[in-house]
Amino acid sequence: MDTTKLIKCVFKYFTTNPPTKEFTSSPYFVTTFHENLGIRQKTMLNALLLLQSLNKKEYNFVETGTSRSGLKNIAGDGASTYIFDAFVNHYAGMVTSIDIDQGAVNIVNSSTSSKTTVICNDSVQELSKITPMIDCLYIDSYDVDFLDPIPAATHALNEFLAIKDNLTPEAIIIIDDSPASKQYLPPWAENESLKQGYTVDDIQWPNGKGMLLIPQLLDLGYRLIFHEYQAIFTKK
Repeated sequence: MDTTKLIKCVFKYFTTNPPTKEFTSSPYFVTTFHENLGIRQKTMLNALLLLQSLNKKEYNFVETGTSRSGLKNIAGDGASTYIFDAFVNHYAGMVTSIDIDQGAVNIVNSSTSSKTTVICNDSVQELSKITPMIDCLYIDSYDVDFLDPIPAATHALNEFLAIKDNLTPEAIIIIDDSPASKQYLPPWAENESLKQGYTVDDIQWPNGKGMLLIPQLLDLGYRLIFHEYQAIFTKK
């Protein structure tokens, strides 16, 4: 789907299909997103089911790293910004997405609803400015190199430290690009390794954006709910 047409698609769907049932069982979520999410399919579904179970009047999402490819590559990029935008249109709430690439910011701002705002800035700096309490924190900025994951992992940890005091007691944290084992490496990891003269056997573990953050969350008493290519944590 052309991302520039997404906002019209969202409005048309919610005009003709009022939210009389859960978002995760809506045809729009199932056919547009769930069936196309690939390695993120189970994680995203579980996270949204957890959020729905809170039965909140409105939901506040904060995301680092916006969905720069729109809906052109859902399996590869996840399209999380668009999923969250659809979620808060089904219920109520807002989405704040942060990305350092002005081009990506412009694309997503122009193809999501008024309930989503994409800000161009360094995510750690911008997170420290946020004051509303957050129901879902999605960590996905700084592209990870599985052969050298420390820069992305350090950035992810710093993002959490910048925003941790703004998480609600029921908050859900989703960490992207954090495979639990080599079994959950993405299909493109082997190609990227070969380009650099290595193979997937050279990838060390633990790995991914969450390799430093996950131990920190466990030490703080967070519960690991689900972990494949992404990891889901809750505060209690």
